[in-house]
Amino acid sequence: MDSISSRLEAEQPVSFDSTIRELQTIWEGELSIDVSISTEAMNALTGSKITSTILSEVLIEVITNAAKH
Repeated sequence: MDSISSRLEAEQPVSFDSTIRELQTIWEGELSIDVSISTEAMNALTGSKITSTILSEVLIEVITNAAKH
């Protein structure tokens, strides 16, 4: 999660796709992370770096909380 955190702290855009892949790798063996998103929604995320970054932050928080509880 360090690479995601460092990008967020540096205020660099974060790809939703890369966040999902990194979280799946980090939590492999502990959590099963399956994400289903429509093509239309993915296109919207790809087109907006701000939205993609914010959703990535939310996803990190949700998955971390799920792992803790």
